[in-house]
Formats: sequence, C-alpha cells, structure tokens
Amino acid sequence: MPLNQGKALNERLDVDFALKAARLGVWELDPTTNLINWDDRCRNLFGLTADAPLPLYEQALRYIHPEDRTRVDQAVKWALDPASGGSFDVEFRTIGAADDGQRWVRFMGRGYVNEANQVYRFAGVAQDVTPLTTAEQQRQSTADLLQSIFDSSADGISILKSIRDDGGDVEDFEYQLVNRVTEQANNRTDLVGQRYSVAHSGFKQVGLFDSLKAVVDTGQTRRMEFLYSGEGLNNWYSTTAVKLNDGVVLSFQDITHDVVARQQIEASEQRFRSLIEEAPVATCLLVGRERIIDVANDVMLSYWGKDRSVIGKPHEEAIPELKGQPFERLLDDVFATGRTYESKGAPAELDINGQLGTYYFDFTYKPLRNSAGEVDAVLAMAIDVTEQVIARKKLEESKEQLEFAIDAAELGTWDLNPATNKFTANTRLKEWFGVPPEEEIPLTLATDVIADKDRQRVTDAIERALQYSSGGRYDIEYTLVHPVTKEERIVRAKGRAWFTDEHVAYRFNGTLQDITEGKRNIEAMLESEQSLRSLIESAPFPIGVYVGRDMRIQFANQTIMDVWGKGNDVVGKRYPEILPELANQEIYEQIERVYNTGIPFHAKNQRVDIVVDGKLQPFYFNYSFTPLFNAEGQVYGVMNTAGEVTDLMVAKQQVEKTEVVLRGAVELAELATWSMDIQTSTFYYSERFMDWLGFSKATKSLDEAYNPLPDEYRQSVAKAIADAVEPGSPGFYENEHPIVNRLTGQIRIIHAQAQVFYDADGRPTLLSGMAQDVTEQRQVQLSLEQQVQERTEELEATNEELAATNEELATTNEELAATNEEFEEANQLLIRSNENLERFAYIASHDLQEPLRKVQQFGDLLKNQYAAQLGDGVGYLERMQVAAGRMSNLIKDLLSFSRISTQRDTSESVPLKDIVQGVVNDLDLVIQETGAQVIIESLPKVQGDPLQLGQLFQNLLSNALKFRQPNVSPTIQVKAKILSARDLPMSVKPARAVRAYHRIRVSDNGIGFDEKYLDRIFQVFQRLHGKNVYAGTGIGLAICEKVVTNHGGAITATSKPGAGATFDVYLPAESNAN
Repeated sequence: MPLNQGKALNERLDVDFALKAARLGVWELDPTTNLINWDDRCRNLFGLTADAPLPLYEQALRYIHPEDRTRVDQAVKWALDPASGGSFDVEFRTIGAADDGQRWVRFMGRGYVNEANQVYRFAGVAQDVTPLTTAEQQRQSTADLLQSIFDSSADGISILKSIRDDGGDVEDFEYQLVNRVTEQANNRTDLVGQRYSVAHSGFKQVGLFDSLKAVVDTGQTRRMEFLYSGEGLNNWYSTTAVKLNDGVVLSFQDITHDVVARQQIEASEQRFRSLIEEAPVATCLLVGRERIIDVANDVMLSYWGKDRSVIGKPHEEAIPELKGQPFERLLDDVFATGRTYESKGAPAELDINGQLGTYYFDFTYKPLRNSAGEVDAVLAMAIDVTEQVIARKKLEESKEQLEFAIDAAELGTWDLNPATNKFTANTRLKEWFGVPPEEEIPLTLATDVIADKDRQRVTDAIERALQYSSGGRYDIEYTLVHPVTKEERIVRAKGRAWFTDEHVAYRFNGTLQDITEGKRNIEAMLESEQSLRSLIESAPFPIGVYVGRDMRIQFANQTIMDVWGKGNDVVGKRYPEILPELANQEIYEQIERVYNTGIPFHAKNQRVDIVVDGKLQPFYFNYSFTPLFNAEGQVYGVMNTAGEVTDLMVAKQQVEKTEVVLRGAVELAELATWSMDIQTSTFYYSERFMDWLGFSKATKSLDEAYNPLPDEYRQSVAKAIADAVEPGSPGFYENEHPIVNRLTGQIRIIHAQAQVFYDADGRPTLLSGMAQDVTEQRQVQLSLEQQVQERTEELEATNEELAATNEELATTNEELAATNEEFEEANQLLIRSNENLERFAYIASHDLQEPLRKVQQFGDLLKNQYAAQLGDGVGYLERMQVAAGRMSNLIKDLLSFSRISTQRDTSESVPLKDIVQGVVNDLDLVIQETGAQVIIESLPKVQGDPLQLGQLFQNLLSNALKFRQPNVSPTIQVKAKILSARDLPMSVKPARAVRAYHRIRVSDNGIGFDEKYLDRIFQVFQRLHGKNVYAGTGIGLAICEKVVTNHGGAITATSKPGAGATFDVYLPAESNAN
C-alpha cells in the first residue's frame, strides 16, 4: 500500500473513532438532489434501522416534532443561502419512525460554497441531547416552583452578593434575587443588580451593614431588630441573615405593630410601678401565696423600718415581728376568698430603728386577679394614723397586674386553584382547621372555620382579590373557630392572585399569621388603662396630671377639683390659669424643676394659700410632684398628689402655743417637771429637777428614782404613787417630802403633784406632773417664833450698828473724792495720747512722706537722664520706685486708720445713697475700664460722720472692683434692710445696743475667699493674696471695721472661692436717723 494511502486511511480511522467517542452522527444533504445521507448514529436519532432506505429532505421533515418542523426548515434554507455564511446549529425534537419515541437532538454543520457562489455541499454532525434538555426543563420547572414559593412568603426575602474593595474587604452588597414582598416593601421592581447602599441609604447607620458583613466573615446566622427611617420610612424591622456562598440570604418582617404594642405595654407597666413607688401613701405589692414583696414604696419601707433589701423576700420573713399578729392570716383570707379587706386604726407591733413599738394604721388589702380570674397578688396600702386624732381617710387603690407575652407569629401557608377549587395547605394550617396532616382540606371547610361574624367579609375580600382590576392583593384579619375544640384564633391573611394573559385567575396563594396574642394584649392594655384611670378618679386624696412645660391639666380627679374650688371645667387649661394665686408661693418653680430634672419633689405640712369663694385662704398639705416618663425615658408631665392636713396643723400650732405658754409659766414659777412611764417604771426629769437630785441623766429606773429619798420617806412615796395609778382611783398624785442631792448632800423639801394618763383601753400609761421647791417656805414656817425673838434682839444691836455706819459713810465719801481725781488724771492721759497720735499722723504725712517723695523724684531723674549709662541698673531703679510707691500708699492708709481711731466723729443725719453715689462717681474711670455694673437700691439715712462713711464705702467698692474674676464684668449690688435687734445673726455684736439696725449689704461676683480666713480680713496688714497679684496694703478692711465700730455698728462677710463676696454693715437705726 502506498505511504500516502495509508496515511489517509489512518486519518479516517481517527475521525471515526473521535465521532464515535463523542457519540456524534454524521449527516450530509445534497443541495442538488435533496438526497440525505445519514450514518447509523443519525439513523438511530430518527428511529430508523440500519437497513432502512434513506429519505429525501421533504420526507425527513416528517420525522421532526410538528412544533419544531417549521423552525428547522427555515434554519436549513438559511444555511443553504450563500449570504448566511453557511453556519447551521439547531436543537429540535424528533419522532422515531419505528418507535414513535421523542428525542432531543442537536444538528450542527455548514454549507460549502464553490467559486460560482453556489452551495454544493451541506454536511455536519448530530448529537442526542435528550438527557441535557430534559434536565434543563426540570431545573427550570423547579426554579419556577421555588420562585412561586419565594414570592408567596409573607416575609421579605432577598439574596445579596458581597461587593469587595481592592483589599478584599466587604464594602457593600448587591441584590441578586428578591421576592415580591421585598419589591412591595421598597415600592420598586428594579432592585436586582442594585447596590444595597444605593437602595437603602441608611442601612449602615442602623448597624445592618455590620451585621451582614459579620455573617459573610464568620458564617454565623445573625438576627437583629432596628428602627429604619430612610426612604420615607419610619418602621421597625426584624431581620435574619444566613450566609450563602460569598453573600447572604436576608429575610425581614415589618414588626412596627408588635413593637408599638410592646412599648405601650411596657409604658403601662412602668406607669403602674411608678404610681406605687411615688404614691403619697404607703403602698406595696405582695405576689403569690408566699406573699413575695414585689414592689414597696419609700413610705411603706419607712413604716416597716426596713430598707430596700426586703424587696423580693416573703412578707413574713422581711418583717419577722409581725409573727403572731393578725396580718399574715388576713392576707391568707384575701388570697383564699378574693375579697378586699379594710381596717381602720389597727394596732401593729413594729421594730423601728431597733425599738419595738406600737403603731396604728388605716390599711387595705386589695386582691389582684390574673387573666384566669385567680388571685395571684395583693396590693397593700396603709396610712400611719398614730399621731392623728381627727377622722381617718379611707384609701382604696386597685389595679390588676398585666402579664403579656409577645412571641413571633408562626405562619400557615395555603394555595387555591380558582379553576378547580383545589385547596392545599401546610401542616400548621391544617392543625388550625382541625384536619389531620395526611388529609386534604375541602374548600368548604376552609370557609366554614371562619367565624360567622367574619365569613361574609372574608368571602367578599377573596372575590375582590380574584378580580384582575383589584391587582390580586389580599390582606385581611378575621377569626377562625376550631371545628372540634371551638377555640378561637385571630389571624391575618396575606396573599395574592395570579392571572393569565386573558386576565383569568389561575392561582391564589398566601399565608396566615396568628395574631391572637397581640390583639388580646392590646385589648388588655386598654382595659388596664381604663381601670387605672377609674382607680385614680375614685381616689379619696387629690390627684392631678399636668403635661408639657406650660403645665396643661390633662387629668384632675374630683377631690383635687374640690380643693381648688374653681369648678370642674379645668381639664385642658393651664395650671397657672386655674390657680394664679400660687404665683409667689414657689409651687410653679417646684413643678418646673421636677419637669426639667426628673427628680420627684415632696413637701410636708406646707402652707398653700388658695382663693376659695373669692377669698384667699390658708391651707396645709402634704403633697408630691412626681415626674411622668414616656417609653423613651423622657419626662412628658408631672403628677400631683396631695393630702390636706389643715386641721392637723391648726391643732398642732395651737398645741405649740399652749406649750410655749406652759413652759413660760413653769419657768417663771421655778417649777420642775417629771413623769413616769407606768408600763416600764421609768422616770423622766427636767433639767431643774436633775439639778435638785444631782442626776446627770434625765432617765432613771424606779429604784434609782427612790435613792434621793430619805429612808423614812421611801415607803410612803412609793405607796402614794401606787395608789394614784391604781385602776379605779382618781388618778391624782400629791405629796410633800424631802430629797437629798446625791452629789452635794443638800436637802430640799419639795411639793409634788401629778396626773395619770390612760390609753384607749383605759390602762394607765403615764404619770406626769410638776414639783416645787418649798424648802424656804417650810423653814420660815418652822422657825417663825425663833425669828421673832431674834428680830427683837437684833433691833437693839441695829441701833448700835447705825452709829458705826455713819462713820463708815464719811470714810466712803473721802474715797469717792480720791477716785474722781484718778478718773480726771486718766482722762488727761487719754487726751495726751490722742495728741501724740495726731502728732505722729503729721510726722507720717510730712516727715515720712517727704523723703519718699525725694526718692521717687530723684529716681525719675535718674531713669529719664541716665538710663543709657545705668544699663541693667534701670531694672533695679524701677523696683526701687515700685517699693517707694507701696511705702507711700502704706503710710497714707496708716494715716487714715490713725485719724479714724483718734478723731471724734461729727454726728449728723447722713443719706447713705448720696455717700455711695459719690463714691461711684469717684471710681467712674475704673468702672468704665472694667465694664462694671453698680446697682444701688434704696438706702436709708443714718447718724454719723459723712467722711468716715465715705471712706467705708470707698474701700468696700474698691475691693469689689479690684478682686474681680478674669474676663468677667464685675457686678456690684448695694441694698439695705432694717432688722430688729433680736433678728441679728448670733455672730454679729454691734458696738452700741439699740432696738433696730440698718443692714447695708454690698455684694459682688468677684473671686471671693475661703470663710476660714474671716477672722483675719479685718485685721491690719492682713492679705489673702500676693502683692504681685492684687495691689494693696492690707489696711482697707481694718479701716472699714473701725468706721463701723465708731458708729456703734458691726461688719461681717460671707463668701466662697469663685462665687463672689458679700459684706454686711450693721448701723444703728435710731429715731432721729429716719
């Protein structure tokens, strides 16, 4: 065989092997004869046997599926057209000639064109692609089904792909697939391909981006709730993100409705707890048969004598002293019977501050029931009426405890074929309809389980949804009734209808969500709020609620409107509009402070003047202003609760007046008071009685009390006291006996009287009375005769003594004359001392000042004419000039102090306002430079020396300007007030005592000083600041004190560092001083 023939044979064998390995058939069409040539594999594709005759082209078309025949014929004709380029690639179905089997085939080839531009050959290969095409069709069908389920979900679902930066970090996400809920929620259908940050500008701010990035980075599923306010939305959403490849599957629900309901419930519960904790009466909540203390306000804790550590403990364990008392049994009865228990004036033994004592209360035990009607808590309220003798107020307050639980709604799914009425549902929906999981749901049952009241409404909604014009939307709430258990379930149905091109509904599907619990929670919340409002309206004590900064009255119960006396038309009006008379009584300021700070305010026994019947009348109240918070924790209003105690305060004031009069009478009569606690046999003594007995403590036991009695009197005194406290006796004790001071041994004879006091049960509890020292009276009575005899003898001796007394008087006259001479000599010495001081003042002003002036003048000459030659010496020269200046100022201040100390003041009526205004005029330049503001109020006239008073205010105002704060304009205020001598502060000791004083107050906003230096600032040469910081000699305030002392007054100061200083000058306010 020639070499080239062998090569050609090998090449054909290689081609055949490759075609067979690829399972490809070979075909050829003769364009001239229309004859087809198929190999065995191509024959098999058309269901032809190997020996079957080959068909013509027109015959071969019969073996192609009718739906594909025209398409294939057109493709062949186009390939045979030289203009097409000859390319041919078509997939179609064949119908087997022998077996009628359907196959998917792919024919590929081309037409070959000769030089005459005619197709002379059309050939190629064929492949059986049935498995691939069938799989693709199944995949597409599955995708369509998944998309249908995807779109029917009540949750928004989207598939997001990560977008990474150059460093490989996730910087954004891109929509790949979304369901219809997502499109509806965003009101757009073009989300696929959009960047998430473009579609949702605020998703990074709410933390959603960080959450999605964390899912991609860690692979862990993340859930979050957030409030989204972008794109015109302001909704709460719950999201779940699951990692998918390099992205996430994000599902979301709009939970705005649930969040708002939950916030309303939390706000209602917070208001309930706030009402208990801020109630003006003692209130607590005991939960369960163990009576756990769940809530107790400060008033109740103070009654118990306990702190907040008892919260969470059983009532009996927290207050062990109640064991054996009736309260635990009464609580058991309330839990068992469900009936409210009330009591007035009930005694209780309580341990307060380690002291077990008896207290009396008005109290109420109110049962609270749960949703099943069972008593699960008791609300206890109490008023301490131990010290009250007036009618007790009835207090009732009730509120049922709200218990709500909100769970995420689980969904039932349904699908209806409107053409066949076939209804399918998932297991959960079948359970709601009372159908076993394995059975189908008849369409009639789907409507029969709808409550009668809702059935027609639901039927109408379905019919509307099945109409093309409605858009196919379906969203409705209604009630399901279980056919067996009759249990009712409120559901929300959401779905949509799908339509053909002819606008005929072919599918209707969606979801059902159980919203029963949320609905019932809202209804319970509204019922609870109504109960709370009813409780407040019926409360026996005043309650009002004022909202906003303008204090607009949102609520006022009848009791508070009766107290105001302004009628019942008050709701909606401003509180100051209803009670303008409170403007200067600090009430408005108290409410505003509570509104601004959120801190409650409580006042006890506070006087409030209210206009009633056109007349301003005084009342007394215990009242509270309590802040009210919204769900965001912000104060939106103030609750006002009060209890009127006018009668109690009037009675208390009367008792206090009586006690003052009684104490005055006891003191005037030099009586001692004493009492005995009959139950404990303990004696109590006043200070005078303790002084008589030599006791250092006011409390003594019975044995200690009898020790000061002489032995022969102890038995008789004890018997007299026992007889007085004996039941049935008159209850009066009177006795006279001696006592012996245990320290000095002094013996006194006392006359004692006392009265027995009894409790509500008639038992003697207290013996209280007084004692009088009658020692002198008895001694006079016992020795009267002896004194008469002694007087007679003394009369004779007295005559003799008179003569001697005359001689002594003569001697005394001589001594007085000598004393007058000594006073005259001392006066002359004082005059000479003053003259010496005046001469010193002249020397200081002339002889000392003159050398200083020379030093300063020559220093100026040296500085001006020889500065260049002095060099560094100029600095020393300037320091010398500064020191000379300070010395000159010191001498001037010493002269002023000396003159004020030695000169006699000229007393005349001085208008202080003129004096202060003159000082301000003198300081005008400094005032302008510092930007100071000087406020001068009305000032009185006083008797004094105008020059000295001018020096006084010159120094005070100069100091206020000097000691100013940096970068702060000084503000100085001068005002006056007249005070009686008894109203002066204890630390103020004027030089002259008069009935009244003018207090001249000079205050500033300067740097101030620490009051621990108060004793130093009025001393000579005392400075609180360095001379390089503030100029001065330290004599100014000493001059001020000397001037005030010369005028019979006093001066003092108050200050804090950084808070300015206040100087108070007290000058006598005499009648001729206006």
